[in-house]
Amino acid sequence: MKYSMIFGLTFVISAVTETYCLRRIDPRQNVMFKFDVMELKESFRNYLDITKADIRLKKGSDSIYLFNGDVEQKVDMDDNWTVEAKIFRSDTGCGAYTHYFSIPKTGICTAYSSFLYPIVKDCTNLPDPKTCPIKKATYHANCELDASVLIHSKQGYYRVYADLYNNGHHEAQIVLHGSIHEKF
Repeated sequence: MKYSMIFGLTFVISAVTETYCLRRIDPRQNVMFKFDVMELKESFRNYLDITKADIRLKKGSDSIYLFNGDVEQKVDMDDNWTVEAKIFRSDTGCGAYTHYFSIPKTGICTAYSSFLYPIVKDCTNLPDPKTCPIKKATYHANCELDASVLIHSKQGYYRVYADLYNNGHHEAQIVLHGSIHEKF
């Protein structure tokens, strides 16, 4: 199940990077992003079938995540399929999380060509973004993603709710958990 989230996580991080965190990283900053867990909600398996999955920090790094896996996309997806993300934050990770940032509903092809493809084009077999719909096929990824851009966000605990819609109907949800905290 983790691999179907790879594209979700990559989309969310790349969308936040493109729309919110375009500043250079200050190497003197003493914070890091820690990815905790992904939860697959509802019927994601109806659309994606994971055959291989590995998500981990690169050895010796506190911000570079390695994504390696295969996923079979079971349906063609065009801009009638939309994604949106809502990010919530907590100081302590216990109790209430408050709304922090949103990425509005965006068509799959639009999101793919604007956010995801520029980051993964050299490490996946995903099709050229000019082709829409994105055809059902088996896609492979062997990527490195630098999450250090997220250190410009406030320290704390985060939950990212990424939702998938088809013609306005809610189909599935991914929940990502992570934190931004001081380096040890």
